[in-house]
Amino acid sequence: MQAVQGLRPRIAIGFLIMGGIAVLSVHQINITHLKTMLFGSQNNQNSPQHDSSQQDDSSVDKNFPKGSRNKRAAGSQVMENMDIQDDYGTMKESHAVKLSNMDALVNRLLVAQNELRNMLRLTQVNKGKSSRTKRAIDDININKTHQGQTDFKSSLGGAIYVRWGRTTCPSGNTELVYNGVAAGSYYEHDGAAANTLCLPHDPVWNKHSDHVNNYSMIFGAEYRESQLFLKTNAEKLDTHNMPCSVCRSHSRNSAFMLPARKNCYEGWHLEYQGYLMAGYHGHKAANEFICVDEAPEADPAGYRDEGGRRFYFVESVCGSLPCPPYVNGREMTCAVCSK
Repeated sequence: MQAVQGLRPRIAIGFLIMGGIAVLSVHQINITHLKTMLFGSQNNQNSPQHDSSQQDDSSVDKNFPKGSRNKRAAGSQVMENMDIQDDYGTMKESHAVKLSNMDALVNRLLVAQNELRNMLRLTQVNKGKSSRTKRAIDDININKTHQGQTDFKSSLGGAIYVRWGRTTCPSGNTELVYNGVAAGSYYEHDGAAANTLCLPHDPVWNKHSDHVNNYSMIFGAEYRESQLFLKTNAEKLDTHNMPCSVCRSHSRNSAFMLPARKNCYEGWHLEYQGYLMAGYHGHKAANEFICVDEAPEADPAGYRDEGGRRFYFVESVCGSLPCPPYVNGREMTCAVCSK
């Protein structure tokens, strides 16, 4: 019975040692250090020379009764168990610290991941803003380019032409320089000027004399025929004075009057169309051919019939002109074209 009781502490110590070894192996602790801690240095145990104190203790143990020796051994085993528990607690605390450090590292990684996501989101937002800004800048540059091209074309000097029979310029990319009245030489004067002028309504004088010397004179121009005109702007035009306007094209730098056609050739822009008019061949004064708008206006001053310069429809005459395409006695059309 006493032998059984003496075995119980040893069995318990064996289980504790096995459990400690298992725990230490998990935490990668040196097993040799555990054995040294529990049983002392193997070199001391295996040494042939023993300390005299150990011999005395062993001799003393032999002198004690067997029960006392068992109690002393049990006490030593309890102390050893307590040391093992302390070491296990230390290892457990160390493991807990490592786990705590690992949790802190994971938390920092999560924070860094969130910051990276935010940075990527901001980068995408900024990229979108940058793209929209670039498109806006491109649009501004395109508008500036178009405006620059328009300004450049305008700076080249737009085409200037006279619109006979009208007080306004064609709608679109044109501007009115001024309007006035058509004028020229008196139809019965020999040796008078041949060209027709568009006189403004607001003359500005220089040094002058109001005495009439009858050398060179200018008169207002009149419609002497009107049956072919459109009645859009005036019901009656015969013997009324002819208005005029000087127009400038913003985008086209050349213009000319095209006779015998009411439209322009390909690549040219039509400013206006009308009928070719000039003076009567039986009159003494020479006269030029002008293109009068197909829907002319009457002079706001109204009917006058004061003579002056007179305009008639121009007719083609076969013989020296090829017929066809021309037709004898047919009124000639005209157009003002620009480019």
